[in-house]
Amino acid sequence: MARPTNSKPNEAEVKAEQETATKTAKAAEAEKAAVKLPTETVIYLGPNHPTGGLHTGQVFKAPMHGFAKEVYESAPAIMRPLFASVSGLSKAKQALSDPDSDHARAYREAAQHFRGGKQQ
Repeated sequence: MARPTNSKPNEAEVKAEQETATKTAKAAEAEKAAVKLPTETVIYLGPNHPTGGLHTGQVFKAPMHGFAKEVYESAPAIMRPLFASVSGLSKAKQALSDPDSDHARAYREAAQHFRGGKQQ
């Protein structure tokens, strides 16, 4: 049952809200910790980031850090296929040319993600 908007929350409600906030923060932290960054040198094959901090063809040595790491961690399911190992580069480029491939789909989703989720 909802409380009237003009009444103050009781102690139990405040505690429940704090516990929910703590659980949400812990879940977000656990999700971020579960992201496995590449452990070898990779080449980024996705779209250029609008800030200019991430470009197609940019090479990253492990461990990934800085802006590339932030972008990767912000959407690992989208970004994973766009960071190709040096040994898998030709296969990844070939996959990007197939519009139905996971790589091509990830490229389109990354472009949308960089635009803040907005469709063009």
